[in-house]
Amino acid sequence: MSDDGRVYDDGGWDKDGYNERGFNKDYIHKKTGTAYDVNGFNIQGYDKEGYDEYGFNSDLIHKKTGTEVDEDGFDWIGFNKDHIHKKTGTAYDENGFDSNDKIPGFDEFGIHKETNTLYDNEGYDKDGYDEDNWLRDGRKEDGCKYNSYGWSKDGFHVETGTKYNKSGYNEDGYNEDGYNEDGYNEDGYDEDGYDEDGYNEYEFNKEGLDKTTQSKYNTDGHDKDGYDKRGFDYDLYHIVTEGSFDEDGYDADGYDEDGYNEDGYDQWGYDKAGYDKDGYTKSGFGSDGINKHNGTKYDLNGVDINGYNKDGFNNCGLDKDGKNVDGKYPESDKDD
Repeated sequence: MSDDGRVYDDGGWDKDGYNERGFNKDYIHKKTGTAYDVNGFNIQGYDKEGYDEYGFNSDLIHKKTGTEVDEDGFDWIGFNKDHIHKKTGTAYDENGFDSNDKIPGFDEFGIHKETNTLYDNEGYDKDGYDEDNWLRDGRKEDGCKYNSYGWSKDGFHVETGTKYNKSGYNEDGYNEDGYNEDGYNEDGYDEDGYDEDGYNEYEFNKEGLDKTTQSKYNTDGHDKDGYDKRGFDYDLYHIVTEGSFDEDGYDADGYDEDGYNEDGYDQWGYDKAGYDKDGYTKSGFGSDGINKHNGTKYDLNGVDINGYNKDGFNNCGLDKDGKNVDGKYPESDKDD
């Protein structure tokens, strides 16, 4: 919102299509109906003779004196030959700058005493330039208010007085919709979301082929919509059921709620009875009770398929009846 209460969009226009100085996109002023405002200045700030409100033209020559100073001996930034400013009567103007466009507060190395950087609190260096080489009053070193491309310090174009040139592009080369003349936004994608090579941000083209694999699925195994071959997305939710399991009751890894796949094996390769696809338990026993590692009914630890050693005791020291080597039950420590 401006000082007069009007609201302007990103392009510098109010709801009626006028910029802050009252000009529209055709450079016509809303009050005068001409290319000049009520004070006689056009959208670039110059009168019909090419002079600004202080009487200086774009070459910094005053219209009455024909020199670089006005009738009172002050130049375009308001200083006389004695380096005194016409409004303040001191060596500094209203903003605290001297006639050499220097800013107080810098040491001999150009470091500002408050910010400890090359720039002061307002973003200007010891010579009065910001990081984009603009002076504080919005001019370049040569005194011009616009750079060689016609843009001002604040991003307004010399021909339109707005943040867009006659072709509709801003200083960075993008139109009001955020696309450059080639049709791409600042991220490099067109209106449909594809880059100049035809791929979107997820690296799929319009045909749904991945840039790297040149197939329907990327290196993560997901398609252009983010689903893998079994219909699960990156968050492991299924496209149809919207849950953690598909229509057949299997999760993204292919296991049911009990932890078994469609072939009946768990993640370690054993079925519900504890046998692998070759018919052996984790300890190497077959259904016949013979261990595959030594061809006996005992494994390498000396226990059988049920966990009992040759003497008939398990690793707790109990036999099949739950008695210890003394023939007693541990709980009662008595004979049966």
